[in-house]
Formats: sequence, C-alpha cells, structure tokens
Amino acid sequence: MSPIPKVFKHPENALIWSYLHSMHAEIERLESIHGLKSPDFLSASNLKQEISYWEKVLADDQNFPVVLAHGDLKPANAMTTDDGSDVFLIDFELSGPNYRGYDIMKLFRKQQPLEVQEASMRSFLAVYAQQSQIPKQEIGDFTEKVVAECHKIEPLTWLEAVGFFGV
Repeated sequence: MSPIPKVFKHPENALIWSYLHSMHAEIERLESIHGLKSPDFLSASNLKQEISYWEKVLADDQNFPVVLAHGDLKPANAMTTDDGSDVFLIDFELSGPNYRGYDIMKLFRKQQPLEVQEASMRSFLAVYAQQSQIPKQEIGDFTEKVVAECHKIEPLTWLEAVGFFGV
C-alpha cells in the first residue's frame, strides 16, 4: 500500500473550500458589477458567513476524514452491469481530496423517505467497509460512525448546491 498523500492530512485542502470560495467570489463580483440583488440566503455576505461557519466546525472536529473523493457522487454517475452485480463510477473530473462524509452524503441526500435513505446508505457503507478492508467484526461500528459523519455534514452539501446553482 502506498503512503497517504500529505494533502489528505490537512482538511483545509479539501476541495469543497476552493469550490465554495470560488462561488462566493463570483456572487460577490456579480453583485458589485451588475448590481445583482441576490436573495438574502444567497447574498455574498451570507454565503461568506456560512462558509466561515463550516470551516470552523470542520476544523474543530477531527471526525471528518479527508479522502480521495469522487467529488460528484450521485446516482447519475453510478453505472451497473445488466445483471446489477457490479457498479462502476464515472465522471471523475471533480475528484480529489475531500471529506468522506460529504462525498457519500451527496449520493444519498435526496432519497425519500428517510428510511430508504438510511437503508441504502447502510448497505453502501457495508460494501465500502469491506472494500476498505475493515475487519468484519468492526463493520457495524464503522457504518454507524460514517452514517453520523454524513448526517452532520449534510448541510454543507446543500450549501454547495445553493452556491453552485445560484451562480
């Protein structure tokens, strides 16, 4: 196994921050150049406050590991074989260091009802744990930890969506 790249040991290098700061700069530019009046929830100043809040939350909590993430994990980027026995991910243009829970939550955040979201996420995480070579006796604890991580970081996935679609 190769060593973990140093970038993954520094959460400030997670790609979400460069995305959010770029979106903020673009909204700020549009507001100043074109006199654009953004809705309050999307104004440059409010977006900046939200970004700062989440940077602090995640910097203060060591339970959000940065991994080599897909970056755009969503159902449209998961392909299966005809018999459904294998899953392949596509569209890696946004891949890089990012929060594990952020990447996983983007895949499940829109599933309704909530019980379906939870069941799907737990099934996915059991396979994820196996592929990550988590010992069988630790998979249950691992799954619970990552489910909690995903739910804590879910608002950040929506903040990114608001910024992305607002620009």
